[in-house]
Amino acid sequence: MENLVHCGPNGYLINYGFHFCSRFYEYYQRFDPIGQTFIDCVRPGLLDYLKANILLNATSCAEIEQKAFASHSNVYTNCDFCQAFASNALAFSDVLWNRESDGSQMSNLNNNCLDNKQNLIII
Repeated sequence: MENLVHCGPNGYLINYGFHFCSRFYEYYQRFDPIGQTFIDCVRPGLLDYLKANILLNATSCAEIEQKAFASHSNVYTNCDFCQAFASNALAFSDVLWNRESDGSQMSNLNNNCLDNKQNLIII
């Protein structure tokens, strides 16, 4: 997909998308079957959303990044993040918190789980 938009190594696709996709598969065996099902759902969900709704319509790399980040919570929620996180908190921690971030996505996901009264372990 990078060959379509040319945002480079600091753009969303390589710097964030590829980075975390790789990390999820690097730590895949640390997840239980529910967590592995989540991973197997999220990757195509995010890629399909990017292809259908962002890449062909975006006017800048900044817009791609903004819209891609905005899609994460919905895709994660649709892939049963709350259930996967409840039984895989440490594996998620290994994948997600080994890089600086503002934590807003995890906060949004936590709120979605709590709003829907789904099981969630807060670490």
